[in-house]
Amino acid sequence: MSPILDRTPYPWAEPAALDLHRTLYQMVPRSSRALAVASSVGVDTGLINPDQPPFDLWKDLLELSASSQKTRALILKLRSDPALTAAYPRFDLLLGS
Repeated sequence: MSPILDRTPYPWAEPAALDLHRTLYQMVPRSSRALAVASSVGVDTGLINPDQPPFDLWKDLLELSASSQKTRALILKLRSDPALTAAYPRFDLLLGS
């Protein structure tokens, strides 16, 4: 099976996919920051409602990044953020798969 970062549609049935979603909405709860990161890797964030709760925002971002084959780039970008060091082990596990 291919890594969740390279699959489309986003593989919600996979435990690792659910864990990544949970990590993202907990570690990056500000919509503006999440949208800026996603936009910086080429995700069309104009399709996302910025006023929704972080849980829903990240669900939409993951689905959109998967459909545009940008999920791996998104996680690589987040992996370079020094404010997210607590999530590095999860990111590294996914990036190494």
